Amino acid sequence: MAKSNVFAIIEDLKSGLDDLVEALEPLARVAAKKTRRGIKQGRKAARKMVRKNLPKATRQLRVLQARYMTLVRRLSKVQKEQVKKLRKTKGYKEALKLAARLTR
Repeated sequence: MAKSNVFAIIEDLKSGLDDLVEALEPLARVAAKKTRRGIKQGRKAARKMVRKNLPKATRQLRVLQARYMTLVRRLSKVQKEQVKKLRKTKGYKEALKLAARLTR
């Protein structure tokens, strides 16, 4: 008697789950569309930036600037101020020389 009672409960649960799946099917379709849209929007946001051809002088200036920033970040505040002052008056090349001397 207990076996048939357990099987009847299991059958009721299965039919209840089937009803639930049918009821939620339209909602699942809407959720899938929203999710796909979200993924597509994410791809658009993750596109790579196109590099523009820079003039040679601009590229060289950026290389100098990168070297300058690399050296200056290791210096103390007082030393940074010295190098910054020199860069404003004489340019990156002289500031690089001073920063290289100060880091040793």
